[in-house]
Amino acid sequence: MTRDRRDISVLEKARRCVLAIALLLASVVVRGQDRLELGLLGGISYYNGEYNPSQQFRNPGPAFGFVGRYVFNDRLAAKALVSGNNVRAKEVGTGDVYAVWGGAPVIPLKMEEGETDYVRTEAGSFNRYVVGIDALVEFNFLSYDHIFRKDETNFTPYLAVGLGSATFTIDEETDKKRVFVLSLPFGIGVKYKLNKLLRVGLDWTFHKTFTDKIDAVDYRSGVFDPTDPYGNGVHKATHNNDWFNSVTATLTFSMWPRKLKCNDGLRTFYRE
Repeated sequence: MTRDRRDISVLEKARRCVLAIALLLASVVVRGQDRLELGLLGGISYYNGEYNPSQQFRNPGPAFGFVGRYVFNDRLAAKALVSGNNVRAKEVGTGDVYAVWGGAPVIPLKMEEGETDYVRTEAGSFNRYVVGIDALVEFNFLSYDHIFRKDETNFTPYLAVGLGSATFTIDEETDKKRVFVLSLPFGIGVKYKLNKLLRVGLDWTFHKTFTDKIDAVDYRSGVFDPTDPYGNGVHKATHNNDWFNSVTATLTFSMWPRKLKCNDGLRTFYRE
């Protein structure tokens, strides 16, 4: 009888030991927040510059592209964007251009030697397709998709800031030239978790570029040249105030679960 009890005691200790080891191993590999999101974006884009210094959403064009998000935790994520933006300006009115005189735009023309200088008030316009490539960091104002409170943390507004590049084509004399410039993207947005797979969002993003060529036109056509608004042949860096901005909706698919350690080392939590 004593031997049997001793064998049972050893077996019980072994069982408990195996159970403890299993729990510890299980606590190392735990499913948490989804790490990666991929999806599409679509909306409108518009321009701010000499033709339109301050008005938002004037002469909007379509915007579309791809978005990817890498989740670090419930407060921080990195986002990459590749977007196509149609930016344009149409008729120029009072207060819409860099130089105004007598209530109407001043349109200085480049004159040949021996000709008399004069001013026209003919309005200029442009229609340009800008491709933006951006990398941003998102700061969530609220806890979002938290592993332990996933049903309560399905919405948050956020702030985004980063670095980017933009490229577009301009007419230079008789040739077309591809331009690549640096941009500073930043913006605000909201995102909402529809279910385990789908996320939706709304973003308002601004791009400060380091170029004055987004609104470039051929001055020989007799219209306002925004790269030289006063017609004195001086192209200063202070005129580099071209922006392209967008308001877009996003739809992303969540994938690649992120592995986390359990807080207490004993219990294992899984996403449903």
